[in-house]
Amino acid sequence: MKNQIQDRLDKNLTRAKNLVNIYEIYAPEKTKMVEYTDLLRAATVFLHATLEDFLRSIAAWKLPLAEAVASQGVPLV
Repeated sequence: MKNQIQDRLDKNLTRAKNLVNIYEIYAPEKTKMVEYTDLLRAATVFLHATLEDFLRSIAAWKLPLAEAVASQGVPLV
C-alpha cells in the first residue's frame, strides 16, 4: 500500500512540475496573459488534488489499524 501511495504521489507531483515547466518555457517573461497563467492555475489545482489524494490514501491505509480513540477528534459532520 505504501509503495502505491508513494508512486501515485510521485507521478502526480511530476505532472504538476511539468505544467510549471511548460509555463516557464513558453510564457513570455512577466506575462499576465490568461492563456499562459492558466497553466499555473492548473498546476495549483492539481497540487491541491494531489494533497487531498495523498491524505485520503494515508487515512484509508492507517485508520483501520488505529485504535478507536484515534478517530474521536476527527469531525465527520
